[in-house]
Amino acid sequence: MAVLDYSGYLNHPGQLNLAGDEFALAIEKFDGRVKNSAMWAQQVAPFFTFTPLTGTTTMSNASMGNATISKVTGGVEPSAGTVEMGRQIVTVETPIICRTIISMLEDVQDRLSVRSRLPENYGREIQKHEDRVLLVKAVQAARTASGPVSDIPGGTVKTYSAAGDEDDPTAAQNLVLSLTRAMDEKEVPRDNAMLMVDPETYYTLLQADKLLNADYNLGNGDFASVKIFRAGNFPLMMTNRFQQTVDDGTTAGTIGNLYGSEYLTDATGANVKGCIITNEELMVAEAIPLTPKVWWSDQLLCWFIDAFKAFGAAVDRADYAGALFKTT
Repeated sequence: MAVLDYSGYLNHPGQLNLAGDEFALAIEKFDGRVKNSAMWAQQVAPFFTFTPLTGTTTMSNASMGNATISKVTGGVEPSAGTVEMGRQIVTVETPIICRTIISMLEDVQDRLSVRSRLPENYGREIQKHEDRVLLVKAVQAARTASGPVSDIPGGTVKTYSAAGDEDDPTAAQNLVLSLTRAMDEKEVPRDNAMLMVDPETYYTLLQADKLLNADYNLGNGDFASVKIFRAGNFPLMMTNRFQQTVDDGTTAGTIGNLYGSEYLTDATGANVKGCIITNEELMVAEAIPLTPKVWWSDQLLCWFIDAFKAFGAAVDRADYAGALFKTT
């Protein structure tokens, strides 16, 4: 029995002028979803108090040294001692902004509703930016040699003894213990404190036997689940928001370029592998809270989608700060 062939008589509704691609007139269907880049929730900023700053550019606090204890001798007037006073200052001089401009016609023709979606995108990006700025200042705090008065010491810095040691689980474990011991010797409280490390250090510590071994710990994590909860008796958190490249302020958009010389990162600072975050080590002032704004310009016939903020940070209690650095 002969097979009938009707292929030459088929009609192709998606073909243009009965020739060429059979799907040339097919219309793309949008599924309504818009994806953003992968980004963790804010990690660092929640540890600090953003103190409102209005009416001036500068905020300060005071520091006080220790009193002197003297002996009381009968019939002799006790001697008086002095108490040293100092202060720390933070300045807010740089507002930051995310801005997108959409023309009148493109807004009407926009199928993605970009004007309504962008503020959320801005918020996520500015929160990540806050974390990065605060980590720059936290590393600076750890490297600060002395406090505002002589009775308050500087930060704590621990550096691997040789290049490549940051990949050795035992060396990483020992360096963390060296850091936390030095801070304990300063009697630094552990309240509201966190040890933040970069992913490389986190995964190296995950292989440190004494941190996960049940003979040394009780429920401190799970290698198979890639979880480790504490190191040196500090809660442990992984972050990839350290400034690990030199920032001399000359490259547009970097933290040093946006905020100036007090926020630069030199070659040593770029070697950071982890740091202690406490709510006392930095002063943080906020002149303008995160503010989204969508507005129409009659002059330009365009929509402006903005989100802006103005804040600053400065070293406060350097003795509450500590950091780990690799050797290069």
